[in-house]
Amino acid sequence: MNINGVWQGYAIILFIHVREALNQVIKQEMHMGNIKGVTFPNRNKQHILSQYVDDATLTIKVEKKYVEKTIETFNIFQDIFNPKINWFKSCAFW
Repeated sequence: MNINGVWQGYAIILFIHVREALNQVIKQEMHMGNIKGVTFPNRNKQHILSQYVDDATLTIKVEKKYVEKTIETFNIFQDIFNPKINWFKSCAFW
């Protein structure tokens, strides 16, 4: 019995649950109007988050309030769930 951590086979399941929690937090902030995604031509729907295994890509509208709220949301998420965001590997385009 492992009481100090997560069994190796269950680590990915735990990671998926944490990733889904991030997805829900971002969607909630989007619905509250705190974060705004981009709308591509000929589409009615905002695109904001793509996730694949341990990577996440956010496409947010470039306005100071949305960028600040996104960073704040990630920092709170880090404090709660403890995944580390590598800001040195992160980039922004506008």
